[in-house]
Amino acid sequence: MRAEQPHSPSTKIEISDSETPKIQTNTPGTAYHEEVHRAREIEFDESLAEKTRQEILKHYQIDLKHAISIPVAPGMKREIMAFSILENIKDPSQIYYADGHTAHAILLNEIFKRFPDIGIKSRLELSDDFFDAWKIKKGFIDPQRHGFKNFEHIHQNLANIAAQNREANELSEEMAKNIKNGKSELPNWFRNG
Repeated sequence: MRAEQPHSPSTKIEISDSETPKIQTNTPGTAYHEEVHRAREIEFDESLAEKTRQEILKHYQIDLKHAISIPVAPGMKREIMAFSILENIKDPSQIYYADGHTAHAILLNEIFKRFPDIGIKSRLELSDDFFDAWKIKKGFIDPQRHGFKNFEHIHQNLANIAAQNREANELSEEMAKNIKNGKSELPNWFRNG
């Protein structure tokens, strides 16, 4: 992460080219796992998610023609958006992206389905040697675009990550303090891991 130059009362913390915040959300029963799997009936302003989607595509240098977004379905859905990236280890031009208010496994299946040049039709067809050529990155997007404030534990963890890595994130001591006190905005996406 790096700081933009202050130009408003609230300074936005951005993700740098070298590092993306990571939070382990895979452990059932933890607050992080519960927050990313929380579901309810809610409407979303997809234009907010689109801004964050563009940040992710730019960060990972993903061509727009290799990106898909699953439309929001009516009824119960995850509050937080998930995203999956499939990247060819040897050919950086083969990088694919999908996001939506659904599970990472469904997003990965959509990538396989919509991009037949990968050569796999479903994640159920993955062989052990598949991961010799491909890697999968997973993460989450705040659909409200306000630093995961509706997800208390994730929000606090992002604040801790930014403040603890103050020097690497090129943050002043004052900015790190503002992050801890909720006076600076946090990233609107993070990687699982």
